[in-house]
Amino acid sequence: MEPPLVLCVEDDPAVSRCLERTLRRAGWNVVSVSNGQAALAILRTLDAPPALIVTDFEMPVLDGAALVRVLRGNPAYARIPVVLASSEAAPGLGVAWVAKPFGEADILAMVERLTGRPDAARVGRNVAEPNHPVGRAEPR
Repeated sequence: MEPPLVLCVEDDPAVSRCLERTLRRAGWNVVSVSNGQAALAILRTLDAPPALIVTDFEMPVLDGAALVRVLRGNPAYARIPVVLASSEAAPGLGVAWVAKPFGEADILAMVERLTGRPDAARVGRNVAEPNHPVGRAEPR
């Protein structure tokens, strides 16, 4: 059986890679795209909706707030839990919010809270550096 899917929508490649690594280590299947428009295109190709969407707030083409509004307006996607990752809260969108920069433990706790699925660290798999910052680009 394939692990549940998380759709990550993040335009910063370094942050996207960190999110992918963190979620995969925790036993999730991850698909990443760089903007909201690409996320909607991926959603249309899936047989079933993802278990969760983690999206950045500020992105080109279609930002996180616009993506959430489209999702909530479509009955096929309206019930997908969404985590908005941003340096500022987004009131009025009705989604979970995690402040950037965030650590691996922060995002895994949020994912568990929204999906009810425990992270791998609690079921015997090793997740390295549980508080490694994920929500900011790595130094170059």
